Amino acid sequence: YEGLITDKRCLNIFTMFGRDFLGCGVWYWLTQMYFLVLFACIEGMLLTVMAYDGFVAICLPLHYPVIMNPHLGVFLVLVSFFLSLLDSQLHSWIVLQFTFFKNVEISNFFCDPSQLLNLACSDSVINSIFIYFDSTMFGFLPISGIFLSYYKIVPSILRISSSDGKYKAFSTCGCHLAV
Repeated sequence: YEGLITDKRCLNIFTMFGRDFLGCGVWYWLTQMYFLVLFACIEGMLLTVMAYDGFVAICLPLHYPVIMNPHLGVFLVLVSFFLSLLDSQLHSWIVLQFTFFKNVEISNFFCDPSQLLNLACSDSVINSIFIYFDSTMFGFLPISGIFLSYYKIVPSILRISSSDGKYKAFSTCGCHLAV
């Protein structure tokens, strides 16, 4: 989702007509928020899928081909994508329920969803609580899944007696830990 910021920067640099995209209206920021939520959510879910894959590979190596078959992999990726799409749609739908002043401009380089909540003319307390609850759940569940899988992976790696085996196990999940 860093591409949203980079694309906007490039658009500002290479614009030929002198229009300042830093002063775009609510619809521009709503689109940017939609893709931010979509990509952030799918990134968290795919990292959780990677953690589950690492858990099965290290803790249940003999069952790995049976558990992590191609159908399950495609299913997990599609569920991640569709849940992220649903979450992003939900955020956009809730923000669209607000009443905004006409010609409101946000003079920031990047719009945080909370900035759109602050611009609403209507009462947005219940919707704000729902958005923060939803964001917390879509952030907490993937992180807890990752922590749970590594809670099981690390003791399993430490029980391996050979140093070659430990090296191979750590290198298997090392790329995920780096992310």
